[in-house]
Amino acid sequence: MNALYHGVILSEKTVFITEENFDSPLRAANYARKLKKEKKINSCSKERQSSLKTKIKPKIIETIKLLTEAEVAGHTPLHYREIWVIVSPSGTYVHETLKESSVVKYGSDRDKAQIFKTYEEAITMANTLNCVIKCGHTLKRFFIENKHK
Repeated sequence: MNALYHGVILSEKTVFITEENFDSPLRAANYARKLKKEKKINSCSKERQSSLKTKIKPKIIETIKLLTEAEVAGHTPLHYREIWVIVSPSGTYVHETLKESSVVKYGSDRDKAQIFKTYEEAITMANTLNCVIKCGHTLKRFFIENKHK
């Protein structure tokens, strides 16, 4: 069975289909592009193209209070979830890892530290930092409050 393909040109308000048949979609598309240039058919305007782009909403970062085991000892364990934080050899907390052009950013505020939900994720990143930056990165366990919806 031989399939026949036609070239298609999209303009702002009209769709053009070529009269010629082609044996492959590539040849049909190339011929349509050639006709578009020759006949100077405009596709979408710049205003319409910009309106078609998706708008990116900024991410809202909520500060999370990190609690130690001693601070949650008197509360019901189901209200808290275990998380892990990486501590540098100098005692500061890792705030960001592998972002843009920097490998790691440190800070003294533990509430702004980068949170790892599992021990495995945290130990993998700590081992990476030990190899790349300096040996001595350790993990520290904290708890955060569960959000019930």
